[in-house]
This record gives sequence, structure tokens and C-alpha cells, in this order.
Amino acid sequence: MVTESISDAEICIPGYDMFRVDRGGGVRGGGVIIYTKSVLRGCIYETKSKEGEWVCCRIENSNGNELILGVYYRSEKLHLYRPNVENNKGTRDWITELSRRNMVLMGDMNYRDIDWESNTACSLNGQLMIDCLEDAYLTQHVKENTRGDSCLDLIISKDPDIVQDVQVAEKMGNGDP
Repeated sequence: MVTESISDAEICIPGYDMFRVDRGGGVRGGGVIIYTKSVLRGCIYETKSKEGEWVCCRIENSNGNELILGVYYRSEKLHLYRPNVENNKGTRDWITELSRRNMVLMGDMNYRDIDWESNTACSLNGQLMIDCLEDAYLTQHVKENTRGDSCLDLIISKDPDIVQDVQVAEKMGNGDP
């Protein structure tokens, strides 16, 4: 879904393809976006899972091997503007669906209670997220805190070697680091 108040022309970057999903429910702000270099000829990748705020695209190399890129935002307040959505289960369903593909998923998952060094969580939903990744043999690559004393921004992949040298950068503009 695209918000008509912000046109693609306002946020496009020359030489890049843009894949976006804006937050629905009449809420101001929010949404997710992926930019890929146009030479990669990415295309939107639709998932069966719909209960969340994400967008995916598919990139195929000259050998026919594909990579699914996904960007996600799991709001801790989703229930405020979409009261019938079970955000945690939707997140796990999306990850499980994509785990069968060669993929890299990135975004703010907002699981404040997960300790990614020990793979433990204080809450049931945090532990269910860890179990989801472990059951699908996925790797979570971000090991240092991204905001305060929490690691909220994650990079998850099927191939543990596809992501290397992850570094947490300084805060950029009004957004998160």
C-alpha cells in the first residue's frame, strides 16, 4: 500500500529501484522501503503472510540464483492502529515463510528483551522469536546494541556467510541508527 500524500517521485533515487509499503490505518508516518541498484533488476516479491509492516524484493543473478531482500518494522504499538493484528505471530509467520528461500531480512524488530549473545529472552514473545530463527536454521548477525542497551535492529539470513562485517553506525538524522 502506498500513501498518496507522498509520491514515489518525492523519494525516488536516480539509478535505484524502489519497493515500498506505507503504514495503513490512517496513521501518519511509518512504512518500509528498499532501494536496489537498477542494474540488479529487482522485482517485488509478494508473501502470503500479511500481518505486519514489511516489503520484499527478489534479485536474480546471471546464473539464475535468487536472493530475497526484506525490510521489516515490528511496532510495539501496532495494536493501537490495527487492533485485530497479532504482531508477534505475524512476524514469525513472515520469517518462517521466507526461511525456505535464500534471503536477507533487515529491520527494527523491537524485541528489547532478547540477549542475542546467549539467545535468551525474558518474555514469551522474545523466546518464540529466538525459537523461530533456530527452528529455521537462520542466523541473526547483529551482536551489539543498536539503541541504548538493546539490540532492536536485526539482520537475519539463511546463509550465515552472506552477511559480513556488521557495524552499528551513529544515528542518522531523525531516524534510528
